[in-house]
This record gives sequence, C-alpha cells and structure tokens, in this order.
Amino acid sequence: MDNKDEEELARLIALSGIREASSSLLGAYASRFKGEGLEYAELEEYGDGCDSRGIQWPLSMRKGRLLVKKYEEERQKALVLGVDVSMSMRLLKGSFDTCLSAVSLLGGCAALCGDAAGMLLFGEEYEKEVPFGRGARQARRMLSRLLRAFPHKPGTALCAMLQRLCAYPAIGMNVVIISDLMDAGYGDALRRLACRHDVLVCQIEHDCGELAAGLEVSDAESGAIARLGMDFRKKTQAFMDASRDAVLSSGASHAILKGGEPALQPLLMYFRRRMRR
Repeated sequence: MDNKDEEELARLIALSGIREASSSLLGAYASRFKGEGLEYAELEEYGDGCDSRGIQWPLSMRKGRLLVKKYEEERQKALVLGVDVSMSMRLLKGSFDTCLSAVSLLGGCAALCGDAAGMLLFGEEYEKEVPFGRGARQARRMLSRLLRAFPHKPGTALCAMLQRLCAYPAIGMNVVIISDLMDAGYGDALRRLACRHDVLVCQIEHDCGELAAGLEVSDAESGAIARLGMDFRKKTQAFMDASRDAVLSSGASHAILKGGEPALQPLLMYFRRRMRR
C-alpha cells in the first residue's frame, strides 16, 4: 500500500470513527472524561442572579453574610493514546483491526469535544509520537501514523512506553493504553502513571476456545514453534487473567476488547458503567 492509499484509508476510517462516535459514544465519553463541565473556583457574596442552592450556610453564619460557591467551566483535558504495535498485535487475528477501531472512535470523540489528542506508538526499541492536535485532521493524522507503524523487532516494551508517558510534563490527562499486554514487569510503571493521570487500559483478548488443539504455530513475539492444545489454552487464559489483575491493582481502569471485533460496544459499556458509579 503506497502513501496515497494509506492516507485515503486513514481518512475513511477517521470519518467512520467520527460518525460512530457522534451517534453512539460521544455522550458517554464526555460524561466520563470531561466530568460535569464545571469546577469550583471560589466563594463570592450572594447577590442578584446567584443560585440559592449554592449558599454555604455554615460559613455564611460564621461570616455574618451570605456566601455562595462560584463555578467556572472545567478545563479541557488532553487525550493521549498509548498504542501497542508489536508483532503480536499485527499477527494475531483481528488485533490490529480492533486497535484501529478503538483509535478511530476515541480520536473521533476528542475531535467532536474539541480536546487536544496525541498518540505514542510503541514496540521493542520502537517509539513514534504524534504531537498533540485538535479536530478531524488530528484524528486522521493519528490513524495514518498507526497504519505505517512497523517495528523491526518482535518484542513488546510496555514498561518503557509507560515510563515515557510518565515523563509528560502535564498532569491529569486522560490516558488510554491499547495493547494485548503480552509483556511483564510493567506494574510499577503503570501504578506511577495512574497516580498522575486518569488511565484506561484497553486489553485486546482472543477467545482461547477458538485455538485448534494440535495446531502448530509460530509465536508472534519470539518466533518459536509451538503446538497448541488444552494446556496452551489454559496458560493463555491464566496470562490474560493475571494481566487484568495487574492493571486493576495499579489503580488504572480496565476494559476488554475482543480481537477481530469492533471496539464500539466494549467502550460504550465501559463508559456507561463508569457513569453509573
């Protein structure tokens, strides 16, 4: 695929993501990532036009005059996508398509909300950054860079990517990690990141029951040949469960995206669940 084809594909995926976001996901995204739209600024004396529901009675009685809380528009939060582009994400059936779906939807929501969005692509000894930008053009730019991402080495460097995000100077961003979490030793880095930002980890999983018993495959990360069977499926499921536990224990949020399936419904379910909390 040449550059013109990649740009056209990125444009079409971005338009589809914005359209789906506006019709299905935008309200839930805004409620979860942007709060109620107002934040407390200061106290002021009660006067014409003030909302009586905001009167702070205990403090007013102490001060001898009516005081109300004054609010101002909540500052917009930047969105950062940390996207795993390692070999396992490229070679396992449907992982990359699901990743594209998630990036297009989240980028579309950010564009519609007017939020600044950026992206960090990572693999073993591979890192590409898409600087912050706004609007549909930025959503298209992120998808274009994702389509062109091909690490030269097969491994995953999740810990290095989390440490890179921790080094971002801003605090309180919305950070979404999209990965199959085929790595280990990233718990401490994820915990530090979750202390600085609102972090959601979207783990791309595959149905282990679909793996054919006795099938020989080449491992996506190491290249080793393995024969799949019940034992392999059990180990894979245990690894997925351990990854989910590691994310939740770090203080980050967790959502499961099924490889090969659109990301819309899992993301919508996650945002609605958080809204109910």
